[in-house]
Amino acid sequence: TNTYLLGDAASGIAVIDPGPAIDAHIQAIVDAAAAPIRWILCTHTHIDHSPGAAPLAARTGAPVLGMRARYPERQDATFAPTRELAHGERLEVGGCRLRVLHTPGHASNQLCFLEEAERRDQVVGEAGLGDGFLHRHHVAALEADRDHAGGEQLEGEAGVEGGALDA
Repeated sequence: TNTYLLGDAASGIAVIDPGPAIDAHIQAIVDAAAAPIRWILCTHTHIDHSPGAAPLAARTGAPVLGMRARYPERQDATFAPTRELAHGERLEVGGCRLRVLHTPGHASNQLCFLEEAERRDQVVGEAGLGDGFLHRHHVAALEADRDHAGGEQLEGEAGVEGGALDA
């Protein structure tokens, strides 16, 4: 799984995509945090990204932020965000200012987080789709935002499994 920790001792830690609900994995996240975990963000609700949100929230008291799936088949049935995020919303978490981008395709509730401060890095949960399609309009929007300020895209499972690009 690709779990990201953002933040510092002064502002607290935001966890992005806590991954599976495996005790050892949740403990590893808690151990890796350099400060209290204050936010849990989920890019989408596939079982390798969001099931760890509930046990991590129970341990830390941090709110879970994300979006419920429009189509719940093959999604994490345990996912219950404290608050649903909306496209274009801005978050102040872990000393970072993030803009929420709703980029459905891989999942109906796929979110990307664009860091709007100095480097404008993005955290992308998964950019590739199991059926092999990556939607050009999503990639173009992500790259335009990132390239505007020379940031870096941090991806989870970005491989395009089927090799096709969708116009």
